[in-house]
Amino acid sequence: MLCCPELVLGTLEKGFEIYRAVELALHRAIFMMFLVSEVHPFLDGNGRIARIMMNAELVAQGEQRIIIPTVYRNNYVSALKALSQSGKSTPMVQVLDFAQRYTTAIRWEDFDRAREDLQSTMHSWMPTRLKRGEFGCYCRRKQGPDSPNLAQWRNAEGQAQI
Repeated sequence: MLCCPELVLGTLEKGFEIYRAVELALHRAIFMMFLVSEVHPFLDGNGRIARIMMNAELVAQGEQRIIIPTVYRNNYVSALKALSQSGKSTPMVQVLDFAQRYTTAIRWEDFDRAREDLQSTMHSWMPTRLKRGEFGCYCRRKQGPDSPNLAQWRNAEGQAQI
């Protein structure tokens, strides 16, 4: 849904009222992302701004940000359409929960390791795991030394253990 230009300000104001009532950081982040994406207040960059707002909320609460890898974009867009067109929120929560767990597993403390993690996973397991619907929902993930790395997610065959 694209909001009529004359309704953008009022819609965003009402959306921010609702946003303030949401308690869990992940849910607030998802709501903020959806609000900006749905209202579409800018001529260009609405999706990027929506994801920045989502991550700003997560970081403000000490939670892991969410990256939507290119290979995962179709799943993200499908879940966004399901929410926008049918009011089904579960796919969006699942997609973002999965993406947050993926982002948490990257070894960000070292550039070469992060690049290796990203390159080793972009074309392999992520879309397959998503199609099978193998995720947990409504999880909260704090950043820190106990965050899992990709080695902890892999089994003997090299498949992800999510």
